[in-house]
Amino acid sequence: MLKSISVITMSLLVFGSTSCGVVHLAESPQDKIHALKRGMTTTEVAELMGKPDFKRFDPDTEQWKYRQAYHYENQPVKLTVIFVDDKVVAIDTDTVTESRKPIIAICPPAPHQPDSGYRNEERFDRFYDALQKEDFSDERMQRVREEAPYLHLTCRQCVKLIQLFDWEDERIRCLKEVAPNITDYHNGDLIEELFLASFDNSRRKVHKIIVNAARASKYVQIMNDTDFERFMAAFKRKKFDSERLLLLKDKEHTAFFTSAQCAHILRQYNFDSEKLEVLKVLAPMIGNFRNDDLIVDCFEFTGNKQEVRCILNKYHPAYAR
Repeated sequence: MLKSISVITMSLLVFGSTSCGVVHLAESPQDKIHALKRGMTTTEVAELMGKPDFKRFDPDTEQWKYRQAYHYENQPVKLTVIFVDDKVVAIDTDTVTESRKPIIAICPPAPHQPDSGYRNEERFDRFYDALQKEDFSDERMQRVREEAPYLHLTCRQCVKLIQLFDWEDERIRCLKEVAPNITDYHNGDLIEELFLASFDNSRRKVHKIIVNAARASKYVQIMNDTDFERFMAAFKRKKFDSERLLLLKDKEHTAFFTSAQCAHILRQYNFDSEKLEVLKVLAPMIGNFRNDDLIVDCFEFTGNKQEVRCILNKYHPAYAR
């Protein structure tokens, strides 16, 4: 009798251990993915896999992404589930590699960023609309973080993205993500205006983010005619020469001018002595030396013209005559 009880007890223990093993395996991340089936609803997938890291929508499909569904050979694996009419139609898994950077070949070196924003506004609008549909700011931020390496945004587009976030710290985080791929840093004041009501420390932080990103940029950000007109309007609103000079210095790392634009600025002054002081500030910001004689011609006296050439040669040795 005791022997029979022992056999039964051992059988239960073995069965219990096996059952626990099955339950454990069934709850493993890999088995959860294997349990995904075509036709499952979003509710069923959420119950099985949990809340996705972020979602994408368009008129026909819905896409859920899990950034680290599980690990395989010490590499995180991402999972993508695609729904049509609230039903699973496809799944995809892939290892997560380091964020890819856009490959940009420039030969010969371009004098300015070849792209002034997304290659077409429609693509940006799709991205912006997708962010608007995200219910939570964390999901929006995650989406911005993932897409940032592939974005080429104007400052006006950055303003629209930043305004999707309500809190100042979120707005600064968003700016940090997109700042490296801004195509017109000289319009950075449009972004800084969003923080006019902030503490001085926050405004300085925003300015520093833009300046540091501009310094690290591989491209010379030369103002187009429209942006230069906007700059000159702000320049002329300054009542004192000292204020105008501060405005120019503020653009030192974020803007570059053509020789013609530089000459236009110099012509706002009457005396050679004033023009020389301004040129010393402008010279490092000349990104296009075509028509450089326009700068020299702004000065009246021969001695000053020679000094102009020396200033230009200091920052641009190729100018030496």
